[in-house]
Amino acid sequence: MSLLLRRYLLPKGRLSRRNYWLHVFVPLLIIAYVNEVQARLFGTPNVSGWIQVISLWPVLVALGRRFHDLNRVGWWAILYFAPAVAMGAAQRMELMAYATVTKGLGIVILGIIPGTIGVNSFGPPDVKIRPEVRATG
Repeated sequence: MSLLLRRYLLPKGRLSRRNYWLHVFVPLLIIAYVNEVQARLFGTPNVSGWIQVISLWPVLVALGRRFHDLNRVGWWAILYFAPAVAMGAAQRMELMAYATVTKGLGIVILGIIPGTIGVNSFGPPDVKIRPEVRATG
């Protein structure tokens, strides 16, 4: 499995702030683009469910790895769903826009907080994304 795929699909290790922004916004931009295309073609701006699920996993992996960089357990990424679940449980769908804003603020704040310096309980600091180098010989 290539380094890029491992970084997007496996919630292991840490994720620096710079790489966090790359990992979060690429899937979100894909959703926005597909949403716009679907709105122009079919008149409805709702992204298909399977596209949302496929795009959501890399975002959750990035959130979990970012929590690892803050020396926290990656399960805190589940809080991403908390505002929407709370509004849905209260059956207050008119407040769902507030849940979206709350999730967005959480993503931004997580990208601003600096990670722990040096090695922490989740490993060494994140490195820049580089192509894999293979020794020949």
